Amino acid sequence: MTGIVTDTLGFRTANTTVNTLKIATALMQAGGSIPEIIENAFNRVPLPSLRLRGRILNEAHLDGVVLWAEVPQKLMRELGVTTNGTGGIVNQLLSVEGAKIAVLLTEKENGKIDIGLRSRVGFDVASVAQRLGGGGHKQAAGALVDGPIQDARERVLREIKKDLIVR
Repeated sequence: MTGIVTDTLGFRTANTTVNTLKIATALMQAGGSIPEIIENAFNRVPLPSLRLRGRILNEAHLDGVVLWAEVPQKLMRELGVTTNGTGGIVNQLLSVEGAKIAVLLTEKENGKIDIGLRSRVGFDVASVAQRLGGGGHKQAAGALVDGPIQDARERVLREIKKDLIVR
């Protein structure tokens, strides 16, 4: 049930189908609690993660229809954020008016850059992620690429723009 609720962002995405709802119904009948999952998955974050969100959202950049932000390892250490502390930020980026594609670049301790991609219906970020060595779904995908973060950003934006030009 948790996977369904989180993958559909609480049944709000295009991958929420009649079959998804049938499965969720069966899971609820077996004791699954959608409100409990939503509360824990979407409505609770540790204070360091909240502070990180504020800093990241303040520095976000809108480039045409692409909204991107970076999470340097130095900032995560400064705020005391664990490796799971960036969950949900890329979805928040996509909530910005005018943004059709959101990108979150998170620097890992080993220098690799975790690329999180989200998009509105009509924009396929899975193809971008695949070209970067990753994968995912049309509206939610990702990849792990070599740093530094500035190089990764340029590479990701270049790949996204290739798809936008084709449109």
